Amino acid sequence: MQRHINIACFMLLIATPCVAVTDEHVPTPLRYVSADQATPLAQVIDTRALANCQKRTIAGAHCLPASDLVGPDGQLPSFVDIFWALGTAGISPHRPVLIVGNQSRARDFVAGLLYLCGQSSVQILKTPVELVLHQKHWPAAQGQTRGILRHTVYDANMRDKLIVLPTELIHLLATDNSLITIDGRNESAQNADEYRTGHIPGAIRLVSTQARPISRYLPRPATDKHGTRLPLTAPAGPARFVTYANNAVDSIAYFTRVRASEPNPQVDIRVLPAGWQGWIKYQNFPMTPSGSSPQRQAGHTYLPPINNSIYPVAAILVSATAMLIIFMSLRKRGEKQWS
Repeated sequence: MQRHINIACFMLLIATPCVAVTDEHVPTPLRYVSADQATPLAQVIDTRALANCQKRTIAGAHCLPASDLVGPDGQLPSFVDIFWALGTAGISPHRPVLIVGNQSRARDFVAGLLYLCGQSSVQILKTPVELVLHQKHWPAAQGQTRGILRHTVYDANMRDKLIVLPTELIHLLATDNSLITIDGRNESAQNADEYRTGHIPGAIRLVSTQARPISRYLPRPATDKHGTRLPLTAPAGPARFVTYANNAVDSIAYFTRVRASEPNPQVDIRVLPAGWQGWIKYQNFPMTPSGSSPQRQAGHTYLPPINNSIYPVAAILVSATAMLIIFMSLRKRGEKQWS
């Protein structure tokens, strides 16, 4: 009798986390918000040029231009230096932040970098901050600039598993069939030369002109010249995405748009902060000419992200079965005591 009760209790223990971790309706720590949706007590970070932020911004906002977080070569400095810069700006990693600005590129870069650094919650104001100030949605004041010394110690736990180095990516491309690389560069006049140099082998071009869940863009299995599907390899697990663009600012800004636009937090999306510029610094790394079709080699399997809808149902069935076992066991015990 007691053995049955113990088994039922164990079933309840393994079923409870299934409901907790598969709730797709829980807001992700990185998301776009309107002025009405922003957390009232969030730390406001203004990513505009320092002169504009100092002159007038949302009251209590910290001035943190994107240029303060990028090295002279357009790549990221060490995260030790980034953490120090965030401390001199007086940003606490344990409170939510609201990222505002006028240019989406700089705004999304700062938002994504804070998310990678381990900020507890990052909200991105979709409306340009100057329009918000003009509408007098929030009170205005001069912005708070960075100091020479740290106002706070930025002691967050980095989301370093989301960061992929070029040397890691070259290994994953050779060993992980579930990996999907997304090229987020555009063919604007500014990036035309970089785009014509090629792309990472197998990368799928997907310019984020508007916010859409990345899981909708899963590629089809490879086919031969007659249109016949090629044999697929054994499933290697749910799809994992690695995004990149031209340089660190573009890559992290693009990652931000992709991650914040995906409603399911369990879709595995990572970023190559070095971008295309960091990739081509390795002369022995392969690249595919831009004129060729960016498709994977024959035989690679493209697997969809985890469909989490089945897990709550399974957890409910397990819980109901466990409760029934406990009820029947207690009922039999009561019948023996009264007989």
